[in-house]
Amino acid sequence: MPAPAHIFEPGKPHCPGCHAPLNALVEVCPRCGFNAGDCLARFAFDPPALTRHLDPESRLTPQMRRKADRAIRRLERQFPQIVFHVCLLSLAEGVDGREFGYWLFNRSVPQGVLEEQHRAHSILLIIDRRSRTASLTIGYGLDPFIDDYILAKTMAKGAEMMADGDYGLGIARIVDDLRLALRRAHTNARYAFEKWQRHGPSRATPAPAPSATVVPPVATPAARPLPSPRTVAERNPAHSASSP
Repeated sequence: MPAPAHIFEPGKPHCPGCHAPLNALVEVCPRCGFNAGDCLARFAFDPPALTRHLDPESRLTPQMRRKADRAIRRLERQFPQIVFHVCLLSLAEGVDGREFGYWLFNRSVPQGVLEEQHRAHSILLIIDRRSRTASLTIGYGLDPFIDDYILAKTMAKGAEMMADGDYGLGIARIVDDLRLALRRAHTNARYAFEKWQRHGPSRATPAPAPSATVVPPVATPAARPLPSPRTVAERNPAHSASSP
């Protein structure tokens, strides 16, 4: 997959790193210095394919996977164009989970046409065991329906549950909260469209989209990460005493 030519997609004038509003397409964010080209070149190895669970250290137990999978299936049944991915690993010292998620989301080659079409509507959850932080990267196809407030609120609740040692429960909470937020967005959009049909277009208000659940795919998917990672507060050890 080719790297995006710019940090920002047309019509999306904000920084993927800090979400600062911008007036034009630029190569480097003037507020935080984020540069997509540098970020994508920082990791000098081929990324793995995006699957439902990326767990190179085998930290997700079968029970945790079942909890997460039930919530992910509910989300993907209700919104068939969305694919949810979880990546649980220990990043190297000094590696920001947000940058790693942005790189993995954009550099991982889709396995087939269907996955390529879904990439712009995919969601990637990065859980870094080393720093005990978690962050979300979402495709730009979902950008109009999931704002930073929803992401931050969702991550805070999920991080609390993961701090108690159950990654599966925390993942499930994050997925369910996102599903409910998307359902509310769909209901509001449908109500606005029906109201527009009854009363006609307003001079000051453009016609709303007929459905918030159908977003056309883009040729080159891009993503934006959560502006700041959520720390998984250390209450109880995430694993048993025998785990490193």
